[in-house]
Amino acid sequence: MRSGWYTWCQRRTGISPRQQFRQHCDSVVLAAAFTRSKQRYGAPRLTDELRAQGYHFNVKTVAASLRRQGLRAKASRKFTYRKLKNQTIPLSTPYAT
Repeated sequence: MRSGWYTWCQRRTGISPRQQFRQHCDSVVLAAAFTRSKQRYGAPRLTDELRAQGYHFNVKTVAASLRRQGLRAKASRKFTYRKLKNQTIPLSTPYAT
């Protein structure tokens, strides 16, 4: 009876395998992939990218890890047409008759 209690106390102080997996997932894998994508990828695209690299994480695991770290994907920039300031369009000259 007492031996089980001592074993339980030792387990409480150590890091569980699940917590080790979370720390590895958060610090090493996801943070690097998120910065490589210029912070534009969300959980589904990050999951696809990580699977291509050989890591097999669930989408929910990636989403929870991003939430824990406080990382949010930025919206991609919209394309806006801008005219160059020094660009001038030549005026049409009337035809000489």
